[in-house]
Amino acid sequence: MATLRVPRQQPGRRPAVARPASARRFGPAGPDVDAAARQVTGEVFGRDRDGRRAYPSAGGLYAVRGHLVQSHAGAVLACAGDEQPTVGVIDAGAVREHAFAQVTGEPNWVVLTGRQPHYQERYGLRGYRYLLLEAGHLAQCLLDAAARAGLRALPVGAFDDEGLAETLGLRGADQLPLYLIALGR
Repeated sequence: MATLRVPRQQPGRRPAVARPASARRFGPAGPDVDAAARQVTGEVFGRDRDGRRAYPSAGGLYAVRGHLVQSHAGAVLACAGDEQPTVGVIDAGAVREHAFAQVTGEPNWVVLTGRQPHYQERYGLRGYRYLLLEAGHLAQCLLDAAARAGLRALPVGAFDDEGLAETLGLRGADQLPLYLIALGR
């Protein structure tokens, strides 16, 4: 029977992997928080100089979309890299209610939605799993970028799917709400 050695901790490694704990309480909304959230989503949904994205996608389909709901401005922006057009107006409190009031305060919300038919056409039944994996990778990138920007964050997986879809105007569309990320101070 082989004995496994525990690797020695490399000096300086631990702070690099430490993350702030999830936050359930956020402060008031403001233009600075809205701007920081736009910066975070722009970084994660954008492309680098070589045209690559920050997260992987099975087959390069990138079927997960992001909607940034800004608490201060009351706007819904499409997360599309540097250009984030306003696609609607919404009360961010409605999103908080669809998250079963797990969060207090006035965070911005990133709603990740997915287009299941894109994956299902290519991968059959396992396409749904790939869609969820992509949303998870994207959520992790958002959490990391939020920490770098000095924002607190909370990933929320328990929410009212139908109510959230209706609030965002996605009812009847081929987009499913997959994940919520609260961002704020």
